Amino acid sequence: MAKTPIPVGFTNKPSEWSWAVAAHLPYFAKSTNYKIAALQNSSVKTAKKAVDVHKLGDDVYAHDNVQSIASDPNVDLVAIAVKVPLHAAAVEAALNAGKSVFCEWPLARNGAESERLASLAQQKGA
Repeated sequence: MAKTPIPVGFTNKPSEWSWAVAAHLPYFAKSTNYKIAALQNSSVKTAKKAVDVHKLGDDVYAHDNVQSIASDPNVDLVAIAVKVPLHAAAVEAALNAGKSVFCEWPLARNGAESERLASLAQQKGA
């Protein structure tokens, strides 16, 4: 049975303004169905700063790369909100780590890349 709330690892640069910071991060942070468990930024220091700025709590882990947040045992769902050229690598890292994935639109740079990611998700049972 899935944990409730679902622990989310959020990938982005949440210390800067972006659509993800304006829409996705507040939704995950306020929802009773999700709990921000980890945040990834370009460095652990900036991730910790973003945790503080967004008042996410002292129990949120800070990461400096997608592989690290994907392998975090405290994360069940990786929310991918990085620039589109980085989506595929982030989705692959999360799926290969056995995580569920939320990826903002568009999934990938092109149809072939999207199909490859969909195939990987099916293989991993996501």
